[in-house]
Amino acid sequence: MAIGEVFAVFLEDDPLTTALPLPVLSSDRLAAVRAGSTYYVSALAFNEVAASCTYVVAASGGSTAATEALGAIQLEPAAAIATYTVTMPPNALNNQTFGVSTTQDITALTASPAAGQTVLGGAVGVLPADGGVAWRYRASNTTWYRVN
Repeated sequence: MAIGEVFAVFLEDDPLTTALPLPVLSSDRLAAVRAGSTYYVSALAFNEVAASCTYVVAASGGSTAATEALGAIQLEPAAAIATYTVTMPPNALNNQTFGVSTTQDITALTASPAAGQTVLGGAVGVLPADGGVAWRYRASNTTWYRVN
């Protein structure tokens, strides 16, 4: 990458797969780190990552592994459940947020890291009906930090 250039990314299946050089002084770009390289992603592309959500009909004792670039999981159990585990998205972007919400009470929700990651505040415990919890990812130390 030449000095004075950054990469803007167009969202396809992966927001960091296609890039063009653009001027450095662009206030509408967010830094995203993937596999040791820094990319400057348009706010639109980053927001589409953050806005992506998967809906899951959860059952007690079940689990869901988030896919890469997923922003949230909405759990929709038929009734209150005792336990559920969510695995964080792999290859997360720097400052990516990820949230879990539920329509019914979950007595013991656990957030597990994807390979090579750490989750702080992963033992959520009780997540009440219509409640949610979120984390923010820091790429430099591959750690998810609970933000609420």
